Amino acid sequence: MSEKRVSTPLEDRWINTIVRSNTRSNYTYAFKLYLEYTGKTAEELVDEAIEDQRRDPREKRGLPLTRILGFYEWLQKEYRITQNSAKTLVTAVRSFYSTFEIYVKLKGRSNLPRGRVRHKRLILDPRQVLRLVNHTRTIRDRAIIVMIYQSGMDVSTLCSLEYQDVEKGLRERDHPLFLDMSRVKTEVDYFTFLGRDSADLLEAYIEDMMRRGFKYTPTTSLFWTEHEKRPLRPHAIQDSLRDSSIRAGFIQEDSPFNIAGAHALRESFSSILINDEVPDSIVDFLMGHVVGAMASAYKTVQFDKVRRIYLEREPLLSIYPTSARANGIHLAREDVVE
Repeated sequence: MSEKRVSTPLEDRWINTIVRSNTRSNYTYAFKLYLEYTGKTAEELVDEAIEDQRRDPREKRGLPLTRILGFYEWLQKEYRITQNSAKTLVTAVRSFYSTFEIYVKLKGRSNLPRGRVRHKRLILDPRQVLRLVNHTRTIRDRAIIVMIYQSGMDVSTLCSLEYQDVEKGLRERDHPLFLDMSRVKTEVDYFTFLGRDSADLLEAYIEDMMRRGFKYTPTTSLFWTEHEKRPLRPHAIQDSLRDSSIRAGFIQEDSPFNIAGAHALRESFSSILINDEVPDSIVDFLMGHVVGAMASAYKTVQFDKVRRIYLEREPLLSIYPTSARANGIHLAREDVVE
């Protein structure tokens, strides 16, 4: 059995600046590969970079940049890592250098090649989303699909929702239902809304869980696996969406890519609002993207404006006619495809 590699003081200094445990783990793995590629220690990499910075501009070799560009190509050739994944690993290495005020800029000729888009996601209209919903196996999956479509949230953030995040809004029948969020991927604080369709489906799912004896507390995860064994995770949502997409005829069973998955639902939310002249900054905010100083304004003085904008566009995101909602057609448990 190989011995576990011991990190050096410089590595510890860098990695201790990273708060999230998942990010720390990923960055540690990236740097391990970088050390393998360069054949140098962390101290040697910093020493050579500092020495290069001190050179006359006419004699600088730009060693960190040269090494990173080579590392990027090496990852794809030696480890068969995709361009997008290789870029993520490069970001980790740049983070290491920046801890010691060595900034590696990737712009212009030094920019990393863009990955080719091999699969184009669908921009789903309400009828297509309804088709997807009608081919789900559970009422839980119905609620998830429409929540993503009407709120723009990503699956990791959706999985982080707790009962206390929606309990008051559902109880008081808020419309739209306000969600005070923190995006898991970027740790950005923001808010978004649920329209009537997604709020009604969510309420039906919770009621169904309670009828089966499940007990919700304020900090209980909102979505659970079948038989309530454990909180739902992103990969399970992706799997269920793939199953629904196959059943609905959007993709074939052997298709390697789901063009009607969670990312497609999220992009559809964005596209629908932008095409109806909602400012890009507001759309970005509702999706949990970084919008800088505008975020504070949207959460305070412009809250009512953002809420009104959402309400005015909700019909574009609605998948059920009013008559169907009033009759509870889409909420019936026996209507779920098994």
